[in-house]
Amino acid sequence: MSLQNATTSQINVLWADFEGVLTHYTTLQPKQTAAFDSYVGHIWYLEAFTPEGAVCLGPIRPAQVNTTCKMRIELDSQGFLYEQQACKVE
Repeated sequence: MSLQNATTSQINVLWADFEGVLTHYTTLQPKQTAAFDSYVGHIWYLEAFTPEGAVCLGPIRPAQVNTTCKMRIELDSQGFLYEQQACKVE
């Protein structure tokens, strides 16, 4: 999985374990990109804190085997905006 934080806010990346418990995985700093291993069946959530309040995106799942889920994330007054490749966002 590859996530690009194109915002001016920190974004928390949370992984839902196989019992559905959310675990903090990493925090993306503004303008930071991070890559990490993920597999079909893994479920992820993104959380950002803005002057307007907290916003969340997810669940996000890798959509295909042997293909990297890639997301470029932005924020506006309505919440998350994103471009994605090989990800399923619900």
